[in-house]
Parts: sequence; structure tokens; C-alpha cells
Amino acid sequence: MQKLSPSFVKEKIVNISLRWKILILLMLFSNIVVLIVGLNMDGYRKLMLLFFYSFFSNAPISWVAPLMPQEPALLMYGAIYAPWLVAMTAGIATFNIELINYQILVPICNLEKLKAYRKKRFYIILERYFNLVPFLVIVFVGFTPVPHLPFRLLSVLTGYNIVKYAFASFLGRTSFYYIMALTGTFLHLPYWVYIAFLLVIIVIGLIIGLHSRKKMAN
Repeated sequence: MQKLSPSFVKEKIVNISLRWKILILLMLFSNIVVLIVGLNMDGYRKLMLLFFYSFFSNAPISWVAPLMPQEPALLMYGAIYAPWLVAMTAGIATFNIELINYQILVPICNLEKLKAYRKKRFYIILERYFNLVPFLVIVFVGFTPVPHLPFRLLSVLTGYNIVKYAFASFLGRTSFYYIMALTGTFLHLPYWVYIAFLLVIIVIGLIIGLHSRKKMAN
């Protein structure tokens, strides 16, 4: 086993690509900001929970998203904190996870099956229109209930810039988060209503997921 000497560690850090260095710095900075606010301001400590909840609810793992719907959490937090603060907290978490999502999808998009898919006429047309205004498309998808995964894949397959992709996702999702949090300020429902809403969405998500897997298996 090679000894982890200071020079060895320094060499490995130097060999990291500039893109990875930028991504790491962006993620570290945003996480440090959230931790400082959460640990030093008692009134905002609950926002740390929202940050990590939003982070994992946007994870690329297929079974995580249905188990962690964001809408009930955003509505509930909107009744406690200013909508812009709720939106920014969840938005920064989304920015971080989308950087990771992109990197995870890179090796997947290099699979032979997907390479063959890129030669199909439907994909060629889709890629052509996506490349006209990719930033706006990603913002629009983030703001709407349109499934994100196909456009994540499309962003990677077309080689769209990772930072621009993450920033466009941040703008789209943060706008959606703000609308949800703003709605929560007007509702002021009991906590059990949000929990019930959460459970209903989880059940619906699981049913859809199981049905899709069964359909694919057949």
C-alpha cells in the first residue's frame, strides 16, 4: 500500500481537473454557509434539516425521490420562515446534488446502449431543439412538474457545461421552491396535514414506481 505522504496528497490534488476543483469549492462554500447559519443562529437551525432533505430528495437513486417528496416540506417550512429563505436553502442543496448527478451520469451516458440510442431519429431531433436554448429548457423543467431525469441525461449526452446545467437547475428549482413556500405562508395548516400529504405522495410515488418496473419486466 502506498504511504499517504504530504507530497503524494499534494500531487493528487494538483492532478484534479480544474472543473472538479471549481465544483468542490462551490460545494464546500455553500455547505459552510449553511452550517454557519444553522449552528450559530438558533432560529434558523431547522433550515439545516431542509437543506439535507432537499439534497437527498434530488438524488439520482431511483427509489429515493418517491420516498422524499419536497412539496409537503416546502409548504410546512413556508409557514415558519420567509419564502425566499426556504427557497434559497433548498435551492443551494439542489445546486450541490445536481453537480453530483451530472458526474454520476457521465459514465452511464458512455454505455454502448445509450450510444446506439443517440443515432435514432427521435433523439437527433430532440437534441437539435434542446441545443437551441439548453439553459432555458433546464430552467423550465426545474420550475415545472416535468420529469427531470430525461433532461439530466440529455444535458450530459449533449456535453452541456456542468456548471451552467447546475445553475440552470438552481434557478428553475428555486423558483418552484419559492412558489411552494409562499403558498405555505397562506395555508398555515396543522402539522398532521403536511404529514398526511407527505404519506399520500409517497404511496402514489411507490405505486407508480412499482407499476413502471412491472411494465418494464413484462
